[in-house]
Amino acid sequence: MPDLGLEVLLKGNNLLRLFYGLWIAVEISLLSIAISIPLGILLGILMTRKNRLIRFLTKFYLEFIWIMPQLVLLFLVFFGTTRSMGWNLPGETAAVIVFVMWGTAEMGDLVRSTLPACVFFRRCAVGSAFMFLPGLPV
Repeated sequence: MPDLGLEVLLKGNNLLRLFYGLWIAVEISLLSIAISIPLGILLGILMTRKNRLIRFLTKFYLEFIWIMPQLVLLFLVFFGTTRSMGWNLPGETAAVIVFVMWGTAEMGDLVRSTLPACVFFRRCAVGSAFMFLPGLPV
């Protein structure tokens, strides 16, 4: 059997360092999810408004986040804020910012597409309960 080099995981504190990195990834993920869900719901509600300016801005934001790869957004936030604003963001903070932007866009699009369907099905459920919809068996 070929040597896979797995014994390097047990040398020194390598395994502990891997678990620490895993914990950091879990923290970033949970924090990003917790922030992006309420922001995404608000964005989705805004996306259903009839105001043309609001619809343009939310559509632009959504398309920008969809088109731009997340790694590029990470580089822009991490290095761009340092260069343009003089901030020194930690890597974890930059990751949370980018993943909140991405999660908000995704959640907002889900809410935007779901709200009209909820209204339609609520009307159908009320109508079928009182047998107001044509074609339903009596």
